Amino acid sequence: MRYRRPYYSPAPRSLRRIETSLDNIALVPASELDSLARWENESRQMTPGSVLVVTQADNLRLQAVGHSISQALRRQGRRAQLFTISK
Repeated sequence: MRYRRPYYSPAPRSLRRIETSLDNIALVPASELDSLARWENESRQMTPGSVLVVTQADNLRLQAVGHSISQALRRQGRRAQLFTISK
């Protein structure tokens, strides 16, 4: 069986315009969508261009993914902040 590289569609045209700039990005697990307003407030308080990564303390796999994402972003020169929450 041949390995097929996943296909990711390009971003919408409105986001690809030069005038468009994304201030902050928040990566939040689906279980935290009910408290999305909290994470929006946290990300707005960060410096522009920062990334907020939220993981759960009881999910070790999600913690590892969040840690690797934040490390990769830091290597690219972006500010990344990792939050670990407990239920």
